[in-house]
This record gives sequence, C-alpha cells and structure tokens, in this order.
Amino acid sequence: MRTPLTIVIPTFNGRQHLETCLPAVRRHAPERTQVLVVDDCSSDGTLEWLKVAHPWVERLQTPTNLGFCGAVNLGIEHSRGDVVELLNNDTTVAAGWCEAALRHFADPKVGSVAPLTLMMDHPTHIDSAGQEYHLVGWARNIGYGQELARFPLRRGEVFGASGCSGFYRRSLLLELRGLLPEYGAYFEDTDLAFRIRWAGYRCIFEPDSRVYHKGSASYGGQPDRLVQLISRNEELVFWINLPTAQLVVGLLPHLGFQCVRAVRKALSGQFGPYLRGKLQALGLARRIAARRRELRSLGKRSPDLSLTASPRVLQQGVVWLRARKCA
Repeated sequence: MRTPLTIVIPTFNGRQHLETCLPAVRRHAPERTQVLVVDDCSSDGTLEWLKVAHPWVERLQTPTNLGFCGAVNLGIEHSRGDVVELLNNDTTVAAGWCEAALRHFADPKVGSVAPLTLMMDHPTHIDSAGQEYHLVGWARNIGYGQELARFPLRRGEVFGASGCSGFYRRSLLLELRGLLPEYGAYFEDTDLAFRIRWAGYRCIFEPDSRVYHKGSASYGGQPDRLVQLISRNEELVFWINLPTAQLVVGLLPHLGFQCVRAVRKALSGQFGPYLRGKLQALGLARRIAARRRELRSLGKRSPDLSLTASPRVLQQGVVWLRARKCA
C-alpha cells in the first residue's frame, strides 16, 4: 500500500523534546504515515524509551555519531513516502499541518513546501514564514520575531523552507543525495534550497500548515562553537551555490557585510571563533569547487534566483552581466 508521507525526526539526547513532539505527530498525522526517528548515538536512553512509550514509531540507530546532516540522510535513505518531512525534535505540529502542505505536490514543479512555524514559547510570534537569501551572503527566516496578527501571510513561492520543518519530494531528495554532510548544522537548509532551485523546482509557503518550534525562541547568547560554525557555513553556501554572475556582482557587498560582522564579533569578544570559521571555509576551497561542478549536472544552466532579497543595484548588475554574456 502506498505511503504518502514519511516524517524523519533526527535526535541526539533529545528525549525531553520527543516527549512533546511525538504525541502531537501521532494525533494529527494521516493514516499510513511513516514516522521515523533517527537516534544519533544518544546517551539519554532514547531508543529504549521509544520501544516502550512509542512502539508505533520506526527507529533507526546511526552506527556512529553522524551529526545532524548524517542522521537526516540516513532517515531519507530508509523513507518510503512520496513526500518526506524533515522535522526537528523540538517541534509540535498542529492539526491539518501535513494535509495543507501535501496538496501542493500535485504540481510536478513543486520540490518543497515551507510550513508556517511559530515560536513555541511565544506562539503569537513567527519563527519562519519560509526562508529568503540575500546576495550579500546571508539567509534569514521570513517574518522572524514578528507578531502573527500583524504579519501579511501570503501563500506562494518563497526561496526555501526553514530547517526545523520542511516538506520535500522524496525523489528529489534522493536525486540531490540529501543534505551535504560538510555543513554539520546551520545553513544546510539554505544549501538544500539552492540545490532544489538549481534542479528546476520551486518552494511554496503554506500558512495553513503550522508547526511550533522551540529552538529559535530559546536561543540566548551564541557560544563560540556556534559562531565558528555559522561563520564557516555562510561562506560555503555563498561560494558553492551562487552562479558566476551573482558571485561577481555580490562579491564586494559580501566582503563589506563580513567586515561589519567582524567588527561586531570583535566588540562582543567572539572575533576568534568568527575568524576560525572563515579559515576553515578557506581550507575547503577544493571541496567548494567540486560542489560547484556538481551543481552543473542538475540540468539547469542557472537557478531562478528572482526570490533572493538583494539591493536593487545588485539586481541591475546581474541583468547587465547576463546581457554582456549574451551579447
């Protein structure tokens, strides 16, 4: 019998989050949904607890600690659904969240759907209404921190889905080989959004699909390891995914943006991890070049980046470069 949806939930020492997440999934998921929890070598007894408390859940154990991307990819490999939802363990789903999203996959050009995620600790405020990417080299969640009642929710195309919850066409995930393991975590969702666009597919924001997310609402200061990871990964996204025209036009704004960030990190006492992240990215230059070559094999000469947020001068510069190329 056909499985319409697989929900992949990676977890690492996150039993306390699953205690809230899984009951909501069971209550609201449609029949024949495959729910797959991938335990990334937790030490909190997650697998044993799942066997007793939630025997209806399919369980996978990673052979070693693979990190977020590795755990997700293992789940994708074992998925059976036509559509795969990648769902963080610190989420709670609302009634009708998947039905509202799944209907968009009737359009063969839809590769992913971004639900509306709300802050679990402040449910009247938005965590993400889809993701956008700035050509200076930065991704952000649309509507983050804004009051839901005052935010104009428009169903339609966005750049990509937030990493805490996103629906994806399974065949496309397999074609793209899932998440790139070099990211570890952070910006892996932005990279996937880019590759989906390189492959010629679109992402749709669906406001009637609602998920509550704790992570973004609970962050305090940024530990050094997180600063270093973000510093590295934002460079990977920029240098791997932007077409040559956008790279040329966006290079100086990108460098200027990073100079501003460097000053801010220095003032906050975190310039060291920020710089280490940049140096790590530089050390991955060969891998970046290889990934850029892989993108050219996805069938499109250049992705549709009309939804990237950028200053008008950058957009005009891209048009000029394209005109010069075609002349």
